[in-house]
Amino acid sequence: MNTLPTSLGAIVTFDLPEDSDGIRYRAVATLIAGHVDDAGIVHDAVWASATIDHPDDQANIFTAEAILGANPELFADTIPATDPDLDIEDVLEEGTVIRLNGPHGPETFTYAPSFIYDGELGDVFWTNSYGGYATLTDLVACGYTVLRTPSHRA
Repeated sequence: MNTLPTSLGAIVTFDLPEDSDGIRYRAVATLIAGHVDDAGIVHDAVWASATIDHPDDQANIFTAEAILGANPELFADTIPATDPDLDIEDVLEEGTVIRLNGPHGPETFTYAPSFIYDGELGDVFWTNSYGGYATLTDLVACGYTVLRTPSHRA
């Protein structure tokens, strides 16, 4: 892989340095936006794991250069949503990007994993690059619009 995908919600895996026992683990990063405005312009997108706590949480934010230099592999890509009103069960898929109709105006969230182990993604959360989180209760209570879905849904 010479370049990283540019679609929000895209997920890549990459090597971490060997630990003290000589074991090399894989990390996972998702392209997570801070916000997508009404014109569709993406603001403050970062490659990160879902456990990002705030924009300065460098432990969970990865540069494109670091990922590209660590044997990256595409895990999942996303496409624009063809059905912005997907059922709640269908939006609970890694890489899905939504606009939550929150009490303070629309907010963008990505369903992103925190880690990968044995090829399985784990600890998946609705998050954004500002360190915000949403819950399933928020989605049901406030309503949402699906912006991007994993490409295998096409």
